[in-house]
Amino acid sequence: MNSDIGVPPPDDSELFLERLDAFTDKSLADIKAFADREGVAYDQVRRHVAERHCKYLFDADVPASNASRQERVKGILLATSHALESLQTTAGLHSFLVVVDPADPSDDGFLGGTLLGREFWRSLRGGGAPGTKAFKTKAKAPAALPKETAHTLKAELYAAARTALRSASGVRNADMKWTNHDNLAVYGVRIVGWPAGVPMQNPSTLSTAQNRLLKECFARGSLRFCRLGKGADGPVVSTSTSVADAADLSWAISDDAYSSVSRALLPLGTVADKYSAFSRWGYGLHFTAYPHDCQS
Repeated sequence: MNSDIGVPPPDDSELFLERLDAFTDKSLADIKAFADREGVAYDQVRRHVAERHCKYLFDADVPASNASRQERVKGILLATSHALESLQTTAGLHSFLVVVDPADPSDDGFLGGTLLGREFWRSLRGGGAPGTKAFKTKAKAPAALPKETAHTLKAELYAAARTALRSASGVRNADMKWTNHDNLAVYGVRIVGWPAGVPMQNPSTLSTAQNRLLKECFARGSLRFCRLGKGADGPVVSTSTSVADAADLSWAISDDAYSSVSRALLPLGTVADKYSAFSRWGYGLHFTAYPHDCQS
């Protein structure tokens, strides 16, 4: 895949362009004559011709299915580079394209795009052949896993607790009561499996080890929420929550304050009533029931 494209112009480039201009003028005259015969506006016919030509410029040919991997890759890269050159000609856009194959030790990279873009890459400090080599080395290195920090750990714990609480209670905006678990009764649930060595406090005041333990307990299911008055085989109501909801941690700031939604749902006795209330308010909820062990 060692390629640096760029078709050189003919030796008599100026004469060639003059002949090309003459040919283009004749073609435009033929288009105008065609438009007159068809009774269609000249600009409309000319636009159709330009659209057909753009399809030729920007529709890349699909390499044959029996071609080798190297041939297919090279065909796609050449077509992409030609499209970038066409963009420069038609719209004045300059660009360059650098591609490396980390799995091929003999590959020196592919440089495509417009002439100005390719020259810019070659002259760029840290670019050119050394830059391509450095890029290939970077591409061969395994992706580093994100490092866990105290902030990300707390965010994941908040999200795990909130998702579990809202899934068990059926209350979309339920808030975790970190310092007083008895207040979870407002949602018709209780918490089961809280580790004995971890104080009932907001994760912001707990140690990293304690927060990690709580997160692992939620993941294993040993720390969970169960509906009040249900036995070991009682149903648990779950509701789907969106990614945007999972990223919102504002509820963790107010530990014991009941939300307006909680107060509104307090008089409603059954999950069906709560679902009806949410439907009237315009919320779309999906409920499923499955068996769950709610014994302490």
